[in-house]
Amino acid sequence: MGIAARHLWIQSLPPGSVEACGPSLSYLFDIMSVFDVIKKVFSGSGECQHVDELLGISWPWWTAAAFVILGAWGVGMNWLLRR
Repeated sequence: MGIAARHLWIQSLPPGSVEACGPSLSYLFDIMSVFDVIKKVFSGSGECQHVDELLGISWPWWTAAAFVILGAWGVGMNWLLRR
């Protein structure tokens, strides 16, 4: 949920206010270990604020909604099983 929130924040910034695009993923794998690449990808820049959408909704919104729905489902099932 935190990563989705960060992506939503980056996408909400005005154009040009996010740092420039970084190197390609293949280049990062050439110069870094797998764990360093994963760390860099999850804490990286806004990728030029490119927004991919599905049905008019950005992917971070989809993932945030999925986390909320799955979390509510998990809490609800635990509540029902305790009764």
